[in-house]
Amino acid sequence: MLSKQEYGNHIEPQRRSKRKKDGNTNKLSCRIKELEREAIDITPTDGKFIWSKTNDLENFEKNWQLKPVVINGHLATNEEVRVNKIRDNERGYDIIAPLYTHLNDMGEPCGILVNRGFLTNAFISNTNYTNIRQGPIYGLLYKGET
Repeated sequence: MLSKQEYGNHIEPQRRSKRKKDGNTNKLSCRIKELEREAIDITPTDGKFIWSKTNDLENFEKNWQLKPVVINGHLATNEEVRVNKIRDNERGYDIIAPLYTHLNDMGEPCGILVNRGFLTNAFISNTNYTNIRQGPIYGLLYKGET
């Protein structure tokens, strides 16, 4: 996950070819406008996430997909999972870790999975990136692949 300052640096659009840029200008400016909004705090207050009151996937995607959010909790980097990827011809991993936000009625930790991003093999072998963080954590909310 990113600090608020790092998060702000990632909302700038990347350069695209002229042909693709012309076709996506309106979509891109709408996305940039959404990303520049103030982050919504999604930390559970009653032991449930805001979206857990419905199973309507279409409604979730409409209201929450790729919206800036902030959440408080404990990022358990010692429980991370590395998903092998190749991005821009470099081998590496998407780093997925649980972010625990509260305990349920049975005292079990509950939370969400956080994609901390792609790290190259070279970066992982030369850096200690697994600092344990406690909220607030800023990011974008999206429905993962199943």
